[in-house]
Amino acid sequence: MAQKKQMQKTLPSSRGLSYRDDFSDAEGGTVVLQTEDRRVTEYDLGDGRVMRKTENFMDDDLLEHNHQCMIENQNARWGDGQIAASIPLNVFYAKLGEAVKNGDQGYIKKWLNDSGNKMYRTFPGQV
Repeated sequence: MAQKKQMQKTLPSSRGLSYRDDFSDAEGGTVVLQTEDRRVTEYDLGDGRVMRKTENFMDDDLLEHNHQCMIENQNARWGDGQIAASIPLNVFYAKLGEAVKNGDQGYIKKWLNDSGNKMYRTFPGQV
């Protein structure tokens, strides 16, 4: 049980919400909200606690828009106000929120330049 508590993490929103990487003790969930953009499922943990899992679905339109911007900006030059990336809020808060809050420009640049995050970029080159 102590091991499972270590896996619990606080969300960047710092509203006291938490998520877990291990759903092994959660018997089937109940979908409490389903929209085109997200699904919220609640799991009864059996000890008076309820776990809430929120899934945000990637917006294909946003990724297509980013791809088109990348093509259009292929030979463009960097300048003030140039948009380097368009990132869904759920990804932003999960991956960059803490770095932005702490002013960690190095981490933000590294994340934006990582090839695994290329789908969010709207302008070629290094940040």
